Amino acid sequence: MRLIVVTLATGFLLGPLAATAAAATARSDKLSPSEETWVKPLLTLWNTMNGDLKVIGAQAAAKNALVPGTKDNLALIKTLAAMATCSKTVAKAGPPPSQRLNEFENSLSTACVVLGKGAHEIAQGIGAIQKNQGATASNLFKDATTQLQRGTAQLAAAQKQLVGLGGSGFAA
Repeated sequence: MRLIVVTLATGFLLGPLAATAAAATARSDKLSPSEETWVKPLLTLWNTMNGDLKVIGAQAAAKNALVPGTKDNLALIKTLAAMATCSKTVAKAGPPPSQRLNEFENSLSTACVVLGKGAHEIAQGIGAIQKNQGATASNLFKDATTQLQRGTAQLAAAQKQLVGLGGSGFAA
């Protein structure tokens, strides 16, 4: 069981590197006040997802991460819940106030969808471990790792797109 979790954690640790890579430095414009207002909660969401991707591997590999009710388990569940509800935050923001933000919104939306899928697969994998279904858990964790890596790539794309429009405020 621990081998599965360590494998899972290793895969997660590789993913966040792309999202924290340097974004495009050239800015073509500044965001308008209405664009800044619309972007603000999505930038907070981006920073949360990026931060979660940086810690989820260690959380999944923590000693009691798979023991329900423990501090380690609750930390992992909190991270998974944030990923699972990411799409709701994007939807709540509504459509972009200008067409030039469409690519950013699409990349962030896609990131949220795949991060949500990854979070659900991790949760299902934990359930499979609890049911002594190691092979099923292993497959779910492998699929989750792929989804989280895809989400990382989409976050990096969203960051690059927003920086190219004059957006800033991304946490390292």
